[in-house]
Amino acid sequence: MKEEKIIESKFKENIEIFVNQIQSLHTTLPFVSNMLKGTGQKADKLLHEFLENKCEKVMEEEKLLYVISPDHAFRHRTLKKNATQNRLAYSIIRKNFVVSLITKPLWTGSP
Repeated sequence: MKEEKIIESKFKENIEIFVNQIQSLHTTLPFVSNMLKGTGQKADKLLHEFLENKCEKVMEEEKLLYVISPDHAFRHRTLKKNATQNRLAYSIIRKNFVVSLITKPLWTGSP
């Protein structure tokens, strides 16, 4: 009987830890998503402004293309990389939050 109480107590403790961790993810996900969305929008805006102001525009087969001079290639690569990374981070963050619950036994209480 005493052993059953210990197992029940440990199970209850682990469930409480797990529920708290789920709630913490629920609380922080909107904050993280909004932050990534904001930085992504800023990165997209900087890239768009760069293309509009520093590059030559060319229409080819009904498509707008930008010609980037060698002087501006590094800056373009940097801006494009930032925009791409922000978009990727924003798209996978929700999945990562869920995956974090199943990849490590969080309910053990270990950080």
